[in-house]
Amino acid sequence: MTIKMVAVRTFRGANGFYQRNEIFEVGTQLGQIYESKGLARQIKPQRPQYTKPIQPQTTKTEIPFEPEKIEHSGGGWFVITQTGEKIRGKENAIQRVKELEG
Repeated sequence: MTIKMVAVRTFRGANGFYQRNEIFEVGTQLGQIYESKGLARQIKPQRPQYTKPIQPQTTKTEIPFEPEKIEHSGGGWFVITQTGEKIRGKENAIQRVKELEG
């Protein structure tokens, strides 16, 4: 089994020279020797941090389309059948119908 280590200072190891702050992998026994002599220290494996799942953000609220009260006249314009009023945007037209009813 191998472990990751970082060299504390430059030294000549079993597999050649290791520069200061160099990250390398060695066997567990050799790693323990390097650590006991103060030549290198073991890099502890970090556990991945738990992150909450990303919830899809809805920017618009879904408004049910009421075809008997609103007619699409094209180009983003809607006609309210009760009054014949032309309003730009589906949400605005539905909101206007609710204002007229309530």
